[in-house]
Amino acid sequence: MSKKKILGKLTKTALDAVAPDFVDSTANIVNQQLEKRKDYIKIPDVISLPVDEASSILESYGFKFSKALLDPDIKYADKRSLTVLKISPKVGRSVDPKTFVKFFYADENVITRSKELKNAAISQKKLQKKEQQEILHNLANGTIKQAKKMINKFDFHKHKE
Repeated sequence: MSKKKILGKLTKTALDAVAPDFVDSTANIVNQQLEKRKDYIKIPDVISLPVDEASSILESYGFKFSKALLDPDIKYADKRSLTVLKISPKVGRSVDPKTFVKFFYADENVITRSKELKNAAISQKKLQKKEQQEILHNLANGTIKQAKKMINKFDFHKHKE
């Protein structure tokens, strides 16, 4: 018999001996995980709901939770005050009912400061754009001046003798 045939038969024999155990152990692990997760529930979508309403919804699901005030940020400038803006774990994720949930909201002060940040960012952008336009204008004027100097240096109207 050739080496390939012997090796092939040995491999097949080894796989036949090991495969059933492997399949059984894998099936057991999968079944354990499914059993463990059968009571899991999805995090409800409370984003954009008032804080009080979100609290009552999370309580109805049996979650323990906390509320946290967000720091001012440009992205919150157009949001409504006292509404849920973020939640952890994320919405729709299946979790154990004993999971601690934290949701984040912004009060009027955070919204006001966020608007100030947004306005400052807009002003900064306008200033940068104006500076870029000035640089471009100066560059264009400098190029025109240099071109005029070169034209004056060379007398293109000389007649050939």
